[in-house]
Amino acid sequence: MRGYEAEVSSGVSAELGGPWAFYRQFWKAHDLPGIEELFAPQMGVGVSSDASIPILLDNDTGDTVTLEVTAQVPAGWGEAKGIGRYPVRAHETRAVTVSMQTPSKGGTMQQVQLHVSGPAGKIAELRVAVSVN
Repeated sequence: MRGYEAEVSSGVSAELGGPWAFYRQFWKAHDLPGIEELFAPQMGVGVSSDASIPILLDNDTGDTVTLEVTAQVPAGWGEAKGIGRYPVRAHETRAVTVSMQTPSKGGTMQQVQLHVSGPAGKIAELRVAVSVN
């Protein structure tokens, strides 16, 4: 087992935060390769509830950058909150949360897509499958 090793990164990136970020680090620290690819990110939420998705915006450059977060939610869902433009200072990570109201009827797995872009264009497309019950 190799143990925890801090990742070396460069440039600007975005990834799912919260439990997704925790388990991504856990699997690496415990030398469990390939687990991340077994399951797509997913969550369960009740009907007419807030679905909150944490995102980590990482800037490993020498300059402050402004990143834009947008969301594509399924029909019948509420408008996404937490979308917008976020300045991220040089060599820092900024945590943001995007939330949206789930529909009043459940029973299906639906896809939420979050898009992160910066001055040079697309940085990440983050997808979460949401089971509404």
